[in-house]
Order: sequence, then structure tokens, then C-alpha cells
Amino acid sequence: MKKTIIIDFDHTIGFFDQIVFLINIIEKKYDILLDDEKMNILFEKYPKIFRPKLYEIIHHILHYKNNDYITFFILYTKNIQPRFVESVILFLETKIDKSHMFDFKIFEKSQDKNIYSIIQTIECEDINEHCFCVIDNRMYNYHGDVKYIKCEDYVYFYSIQELIDSFPYDTFTKINKPLLLRYLKIKKFKKKKKNTLHQSIYEVNSSFIIHSIRDFIFSSSI
Repeated sequence: MKKTIIIDFDHTIGFFDQIVFLINIIEKKYDILLDDEKMNILFEKYPKIFRPKLYEIIHHILHYKNNDYITFFILYTKNIQPRFVESVILFLETKIDKSHMFDFKIFEKSQDKNIYSIIQTIECEDINEHCFCVIDNRMYNYHGDVKYIKCEDYVYFYSIQELIDSFPYDTFTKINKPLLLRYLKIKKFKKKKKNTLHQSIYEVNSSFIIHSIRDFIFSSSI
């Protein structure tokens, strides 16, 4: 039986509302599109945009793939900004020192994720030969042989002061603290308290994800 692991992007890999807003400020001020090098500088400055233990989760998956326990590692997202998603992936690949981390990247354009998009992407001739493990903060009706690892919605809001203090002014010299503060005061991020958990809870949830992946790999019932 061929096994494939599929992971979601938004609220699963990380929470990107604030970093996207900072990118928009920079691109507007400089009238440019940020390249990957500049994106990486921003990502380094705000590490909590990523789920706790994300690198550990990825390392486990790649270990299983390198040892032929899984066939494919796939990113499956409904994010409508593929350029940003690709920049995040490139940053993660740099951090874990692994190029081409994902075998496939699927950008779903329909309302719901579905098994057919996955099958078409991997050009699967016999779906009965595959079982899938989906790591996602939302549940979708995939049908077929799918194990779901439901993760908590990852949300982390930096305070305005933290955003200002961590900003790389030496790289983006046209932006100073007063200017950044004005932008941030205009933008009021909607904090949903019920969706914002303590970092320690996200760490526990990430440990659960790691254990659930192992169960998927070694379960004889699959």
C-alpha cells in the first residue's frame, strides 16, 4: 500500500496575516515585489508566524519519505497568493536544508478540497493502491481511504510593539518606526480570542501531530 502525507498551509503550517501586511507595506513604499531573499529576512525576524515544532514535524515526514515509508509529501492549500506560498516554502527548505521538500503543490481553486484534485495531480491510476494522511485545521469530505489529523487553528498575533521592535529597518531603510506605527494603527487585526491559544497548547498539538503521523506510517490496519 502506497502512503502519502498531505499538509495544509494557512493555520496549519503557520499564521501569516501580519507578515503579509508588513510585506504589503514594504512593496507599497518601494513600489516593488519583494524577492525571496528579502522575504527570508522578514520571516527570520518573526519566527512565531510558524506553528511550534513545525520543523520537527517536517523532519519526521521527510525521514519517513527518505526511508520509503511514504511515497509523496504534498502541500494542498486554498491560499490565493501562490507567490507568497512559494516564498514560505523556499524559506522552510533553506531552514531544513532540503530542496524540493514537496513532491507536489496543489493550489485548490474550487470551494472545497477534494480527493480528485490529489488523484489528478499525482496521476494515480489505481486509487485503491494509495492511502492518504491529511494534516489540516479544517475537515473536508475527501471520501476514499483517508486518515485525518485535525490540528488546532494556529494563530499568533505579535503586538504592535513587537512588530515595530523586530522590523529590519537596516534592510528597508525607507521605513522608520513612526511610519510603521502609523500603518499598524490603521490596520486593526481582528483577534478571535477563541482561536488564539497559548503557545504551550500548540506545542502539545504539534506533538500529537507527530505521534499521529507515526501511527499512520506503522499502522497495519491501513
